[in-house]
Amino acid sequence: MIVFTTTSRTVEELREFIHSFSSPSSTKVIKGLGKVLAFYNDSSAERLALHTLQYTTLPSGTPIDCHYVPDVSAKDPSLMQSSSLKVPKSEKNWLISPPGSPPLGWTPIQEESPNSDYLAHDLQLRLDQLGNSIIENADTGPRIVISDADSSRSSPQAN
Repeated sequence: MIVFTTTSRTVEELREFIHSFSSPSSTKVIKGLGKVLAFYNDSSAERLALHTLQYTTLPSGTPIDCHYVPDVSAKDPSLMQSSSLKVPKSEKNWLISPPGSPPLGWTPIQEESPNSDYLAHDLQLRLDQLGNSIIENADTGPRIVISDADSSRSSPQAN
């Protein structure tokens, strides 16, 4: 396999240029890295392509860099069976966080329960301070009417 490198803008031009000078069995374009991987069935065709295209430039003037990479899949076909990396077998499961046990001297505390009333005390106090009122938004927004349903006070009239 030969790895040809250029800029990401000229990678398609590079692929066409490779096919015009040599006949690879297949090519793989990695546009983001500006690379074209060219696979050859014959090692003599691979060497000829490497020596012909090394230190050349594309018709647009962009230089080409090429390197030979040995194809390990031909020697060990099991490497190409899956396109994903396999998770290594772990002999121990290491806990990173939280720790397996609390530190020495730690004692649990009794936490307060969440609000069990319909309205929290501080919220109810603030609503009582507002009393019966109307809060309007000047920009045609929502209108909020606050009134005490349990008392005999008259609620403001909605217009």
